[in-house]
Amino acid sequence: MNADPDDIEVDRVNSDHNYTTVEHHGGKDVWITRKGAINANNGVRAVIPGSMGTRSYIVTGLGNKAGLCSAPHGAGRRFSRTEARRRFTADDLAQAMRGIEYRHGDAWIDEIPWAYKDIDMVMADARELVRIDFELRQILNVKGRMTAGQTAPGTAQRPVRARQPTKTSRKTTNVLNPDQMPASPQP
Repeated sequence: MNADPDDIEVDRVNSDHNYTTVEHHGGKDVWITRKGAINANNGVRAVIPGSMGTRSYIVTGLGNKAGLCSAPHGAGRRFSRTEARRRFTADDLAQAMRGIEYRHGDAWIDEIPWAYKDIDMVMADARELVRIDFELRQILNVKGRMTAGQTAPGTAQRPVRARQPTKTSRKTTNVLNPDQMPASPQP
């Protein structure tokens, strides 16, 4: 695809999940610290990701005061990284990621989807905190930092542009199938 992203982008949703802010709760201004939680104030859009091999969700906050207008950031770990490496193999990871392009190998075993809680249960538990707008299915998962000249697995040979060296990260970038992304809901 040779289109300019600025010409095809319909909507962008950013959601921080580790931060502190002042909000009004219980009749006064208080500091709220969200660690692994997202802002779910009424009308606020956010992303709740599953694991690297499961669904993710675009949601809108319902402003639930009992939940301090917060919602879970994602599935959350069922097993620590160490325990996941002990329990699972690269073959298990390949089985769990069937149908999704990803970087194969032992380095990613601790991110196996089975090391995370069931995202469907997390979303059911969050039903009073957020409204699900869209359910997203992954087709490509890029874990870590790509260096100049590398290409994402399963993509056309379009190398990553060189940039200043940065610390390697375990962040996940999920690329979603554009055919399955509906237009943004209207307010």
